[in-house]
Amino acid sequence: MANANAPTGFRHVGSLSGGAYTMQYSVTTIASNYSTKIYDGDVVVRVAGGGIEKASPGTGVIAGVFWGCQYVSVSTGDTRFSRMWPGADAVSGTVKAWIIDDPFAVFEVQATTGPITAADVGANVQFAAGTGNDYTQMSGASVGSPDVTTTLPFRVVSVNVFGSDVTSAYNRVQVVFNNQAFRQLAGI
Repeated sequence: MANANAPTGFRHVGSLSGGAYTMQYSVTTIASNYSTKIYDGDVVVRVAGGGIEKASPGTGVIAGVFWGCQYVSVSTGDTRFSRMWPGADAVSGTVKAWIIDDPFAVFEVQATTGPITAADVGANVQFAAGTGNDYTQMSGASVGSPDVTTTLPFRVVSVNVFGSDVTSAYNRVQVVFNNQAFRQLAGI
């Protein structure tokens, strides 16, 4: 059966270390005047002066994958815990953000091309930012075709993802960080 083209960003599913599944994350910040939405599963980068912003595809070092935030809402005055940064609605001050930045984290993500096959395990891939979903608060990020470019942000570690047809486009794969702040770069 063919796979649906329905990316949901980078979903943390485990660790290369083989240890117990734990959500290994760090706490950082988002500038309260940062107007770009960041969804659960989006790739983020560190910015000058501290904090994070949504990453654009490229070969620069990434910080990790966004997992949620906490802020004081301008509209209600309440503290909100959210799986997405709405790009507005925060009072001046610090917006607390959680990112998954464990160098051994394994993520499940959809390929926008493909299929990505077993022969591609070990290859590096670029991400596509995609369009997030305000209702589910999930990212629309995905990955593209495997490549030998050593500075791409992710590396394919498995294509045998339950429920994904590995013989057709839009299959789901498992990836790890390749060009990330706590991980050294490696080629194929």
